Amino acid sequence: MKKALPVGVENFEDLVKSEYYYVDKTMFIKEMLDLKGKVNLFTRPGRFGKH
Repeated sequence: MKKALPVGVENFEDLVKSEYYYVDKTMFIKEMLDLKGKVNLFTRPGRFGKH
């Protein structure tokens, strides 16, 4: 069975409990910071994690 994409899901707890696809990019962010580039831009979906 395929997992659904979390379109419109704004709450991380809901995302995990409902078994949506989720990609943890923590190590990717660490790798980017370790490269010490002049500019790093990290974005998040609008209102993600807001109440």
